Amino acid sequence: MTSWRDYTDEEDETLTIALGPDDKSANGFDHSSRQTNVALGAGPDPANNSFSVKIIDSNISPARPQITLSAGADIEEGEDAVFTFTAKPAPTADVTLDFDISEPIANAGDFVDTAEEGSKTVVLKKGTTTVTYTVSTVDNNTDDNQGFIRATMNALATGYTYTNQRVNLTVNDNDDPLSPSVIITESGSGTTVAEYTDGTQLTDSYEVKLATQPTHDVTVTATLPLGSGASVRKSGGSFGRTVTLSFSPSGSTIWSTAQTVTVAGVRDDVDNVGDARTATIGHAATSTDTNYAIANAGTVTVSITDDDTAGVRLSESARTVGEAGGTSTWTELEVSWTAPSNTGKPAIA
Repeated sequence: MTSWRDYTDEEDETLTIALGPDDKSANGFDHSSRQTNVALGAGPDPANNSFSVKIIDSNISPARPQITLSAGADIEEGEDAVFTFTAKPAPTADVTLDFDISEPIANAGDFVDTAEEGSKTVVLKKGTTTVTYTVSTVDNNTDDNQGFIRATMNALATGYTYTNQRVNLTVNDNDDPLSPSVIITESGSGTTVAEYTDGTQLTDSYEVKLATQPTHDVTVTATLPLGSGASVRKSGGSFGRTVTLSFSPSGSTIWSTAQTVTVAGVRDDVDNVGDARTATIGHAATSTDTNYAIANAGTVTVSITDDDTAGVRLSESARTVGEAGGTSTWTELEVSWTAPSNTGKPAIA
């Protein structure tokens, strides 16, 4: 049986073919050798005498466009990823397309900001056949694995159909593999603090992480010299001259997650030249992973704003007194001292 092609959008159809007796053995329906005519006039089995054929319509009307989702060419990190929605034929009314953007592949590079992910929409305008959606990617300085951005179409409006419900676009990393090292990242233009003044402590911070995955745990120690005028601490710790940070190949202290070091100024009674001084924080890494036995792992220079105004002031004035027979004049010199402005303030450990 052959069906004929038409170009009308219509419902699917079902064709039923049934056998019935006609008392004529010549046409094959009633034939004793095929057990369809065991006696003259007998017919097919009354319970199994028909079958059905479903004819599926293959036409799509302009009111029910077919939407196809496709991904653009592979990109490098920092470039835009483009997804295209194509209607065939063009819709006769605006169509809102709902879809999700995600990075679903485990252990792949992370190149998309959180704000770029999640539920999104675009509008395919009446009479047009394509609309695109662009996803920005981040050009970082980390040697990542290859990444993937996925677009997944959600349910369309009633009566619409789609193909390629889900597509992936490849994002290639453009960074050279890093050597084992300690990465120190300061905030803003540098690390600046001030002496402890009137109960107010002005602090700053920087972040530390490892460049590559170690084979064993790594300890990074940040150290200030004695009398530096600054102190350091890690999250949940106390201020002091040193702080230790632990990094592991995996787990809660994984090597790739930055840890924060907070820096504070320490009170002293010295009026520094220019009302400022600097302190240098040294860093060293230790580990049974020999790649992370690094004696000099980097430094941070801390600028400390001074709050002292100690000094000696000299002033002179002419004095005149009278005596019998004349007067006498001399010069009096007055010396005064201004105490440091933070004398008596509590010190920082």
